[in-house]
Amino acid sequence: ELAELVVTMSNLFRYTISRSSEEEWVRIKDEIEHIEDYMEIMKMRFGEQLKWHIKLPQAFEEVRIPKFLIQPLVENAVLHGAENKLGQCTVDVIVEQAEENNRIRVSVRDDGIGINASKLKSIKESMEKGGITSAAGKGMALSNVYKRLALYYQDRQQKGLIMESSENKGTLISFEIPKDGGMSE
Repeated sequence: ELAELVVTMSNLFRYTISRSSEEEWVRIKDEIEHIEDYMEIMKMRFGEQLKWHIKLPQAFEEVRIPKFLIQPLVENAVLHGAENKLGQCTVDVIVEQAEENNRIRVSVRDDGIGINASKLKSIKESMEKGGITSAAGKGMALSNVYKRLALYYQDRQQKGLIMESSENKGTLISFEIPKDGGMSE
């Protein structure tokens, strides 16, 4: 078990600290593997309280995305959903066809404690202004993903970061990107 944890942590660090500019964009498959490593480490912390499901159709595995576009959303789901919930919490990462044929939707959903309407509104406003919602740094990951979507996809990024949440029912965060990855050659 310890050997498996060391290998998992090694994979996590390798993905995190690579410096090559070619590795600024990765395949969704690579980001999902990184998320799996992260979740395995979190399972050591939360035990059976934390469950997760990942849906990545093979057709979308090679789509290129900026590194760390999905992982911070998963981390938020774990730290704010699972950590604060009594009992089991499930995090779902879903990559699927969007309504428009040339786009895919990436969603991260948890069944954690959720966010009340006024706090959700405050988080959205703060995220759009590029600020942090509190001195503790809550909202920083969302703000960073929001900014990176705007930076990397510019006019091809139509809906931004969509957040939905209900108290005691969980949170859903999603975004849509072009299937061609949106990379400017």
